[in-house]
Amino acid sequence: MQLQQHTLYIYRAYLLRSPIQTYKGQGATKQGLIVDDHGVIHTTASVPALLPGEKLTKYSVQVQPYKDERLEPESRVNYGKAYAVEHNVKVLEVGMVLEGHRYLIQQYFDSAMRSQ
Repeated sequence: MQLQQHTLYIYRAYLLRSPIQTYKGQGATKQGLIVDDHGVIHTTASVPALLPGEKLTKYSVQVQPYKDERLEPESRVNYGKAYAVEHNVKVLEVGMVLEGHRYLIQQYFDSAMRSQ
């Protein structure tokens, strides 16, 4: 069983996690997704190519990985979902969002929450 990967960040004094998924390698081409809520997230120096048929419009977000962690090229972050994380919940630490990309997370998260 593969662990679902997550990124953690502080947002207005709450510890939130937005799910990162590959959707079984389909990225944001999976049927039923709200494509506008998704974006590319990666641990590589260069941005992975979009998958055939993907229509993502958000800038990608780069993560500085912890240890040997890495995100698959098909990894997509869903800004339309956020979960409060309690202090006693185990999560997989993938890494830290690069400083120059953090404003994107806030902007995309705010936009997704306003559209719900």
